[in-house]
Amino acid sequence: MLDTLSHIYQKGRGGSHGVFSRSLAQQTSIRARVDAHGLAFRWASMQSATGHVTVMRVHREEVETRKVDFVRDLGYFEQQAMLLDRSTTQLGGGTVLVGVVGSGKTTTAHAILQRQPSWMNKMTIEDPVELLAEGTHHFSVSRTLDGANRDEDPFIAIKRQVKRMNPHFVMVGELRDHESAGLFRDVAARACAHSPRCTR
Repeated sequence: MLDTLSHIYQKGRGGSHGVFSRSLAQQTSIRARVDAHGLAFRWASMQSATGHVTVMRVHREEVETRKVDFVRDLGYFEQQAMLLDRSTTQLGGGTVLVGVVGSGKTTTAHAILQRQPSWMNKMTIEDPVELLAEGTHHFSVSRTLDGANRDEDPFIAIKRQVKRMNPHFVMVGELRDHESAGLFRDVAARACAHSPRCTR
């Protein structure tokens, strides 16, 4: 089984390590086609006191070319849908989605991307990339989960480059530490600087 996991891990993109390890906490994203359906498997693994644990969550990856309806397709209330549209379809500022595992944060973020106008320069910065959205540039940042090289900011190259690429909309995959929160702060501050309606 461990040999099989090692082989599967090598198929991943944007992994936290170059090779599979039984002892290190690892993550990656693996794409495959099953019965003609494009799927993305989000890998998370760690060593427990009693053995190795690997969990892979599966997402459909087919690009949705239509606008997703928050109420009909995702089950939001009308007031929630209006709030999401109002906060994400204007230039400037930032919106944070919060919820437990499996609550639909990634699906909602993907739907928000699809609702943005086609003329927008849209980007995602993820660790790793989970779903692909039409007309969006997806960037995966690889980093270790064990705290090694903590003094180095894994997003520093992205922070510098995003300022030169003039995006209208940027999605930061997860805010889970100082570095990723710093990336969100930089992106939101840049958006505010270019929007006269934005308040800090």
